[in-house]
Amino acid sequence: MTIRMDPLLISGSSHPVLAKELAALMGISLGKVSLFQFPDGETGVEVLTPVRGKTVFVLQSCVGKPNDYLFEMALILDALKRAGAERTIAILPYYPYCRQDRIDVPGEPIAARVVADLLESTGIHEVVSVELHQGQLEGFFSIPFLHIRTTPKLFKEPLKKILKKEPLFVAPDVGSIKIARAFAKEFETDFIVVDKQRHGHEGKIEISLLGDVKGREVVITDDLAATGTTLAMAASLCQEKGASRILGVVTHVLLDEKGWQNLLHSPFEQIFISNSVPQVKKREKIEILTIAPLLKESLFSLIDTRV
Repeated sequence: MTIRMDPLLISGSSHPVLAKELAALMGISLGKVSLFQFPDGETGVEVLTPVRGKTVFVLQSCVGKPNDYLFEMALILDALKRAGAERTIAILPYYPYCRQDRIDVPGEPIAARVVADLLESTGIHEVVSVELHQGQLEGFFSIPFLHIRTTPKLFKEPLKKILKKEPLFVAPDVGSIKIARAFAKEFETDFIVVDKQRHGHEGKIEISLLGDVKGREVVITDDLAATGTTLAMAASLCQEKGASRILGVVTHVLLDEKGWQNLLHSPFEQIFISNSVPQVKKREKIEILTIAPLLKESLFSLIDTRV
């Protein structure tokens, strides 16, 4: 289904920099919304820009304070519906609770499905998200879902500029195989996998490389880093096994300061990340690439430009 022209973008409080950049790239207005807290701690929302009859995109990257940001987004979407918006589209650069997408032990929730149910309850018409941790998340929705992939498209040219020879892509665990395979296909080269095993009641981790990195320029690829441990271990193992150079590519970086130090003190020479999650400061070895052009391209594909 196509969307009427004259759309509007509204930003939640989580990532206003990305929202401002996206609105400028798309040449659309950034709507005004008042976000505040009542004395009892409840979230207050007031949409200040007229939205009746409009298509409205709402951008919120629910990281850092996921519960607050998620409910704030739900309130914005509900307010838009009640203010007469014709269509509302939720943009989640990072999908919250994406790692809680199944039941591992009895008694656990499927939190990613709860997120889907909450958003759909506001009457939204479509969801847009970036580099999902698991593709099955799309199936949690009964409305259209646009999944924007950053790998390898976002990182291809920056990588090409600094690679000195044919790269070898490395998946730091089995969950990253699809990403490493996609990069290897794009660069017409090979990929290998780090095998990670936990042993005993203490959960001791043993890792091994299912392939040879000696003398190779390796690029370790992943969709997200929550602690940095897996990436740091993979980089150290590649160094130990004789890799000549170690680079990294990660779309969503959710690290606290301890996690950053864990990653930055590993053998990585340089790591490319996206700005799907706001980064508070520049860091050595880290190059941040914006996802705004990818969002622009995908969102314009939803807009009917016919006269």
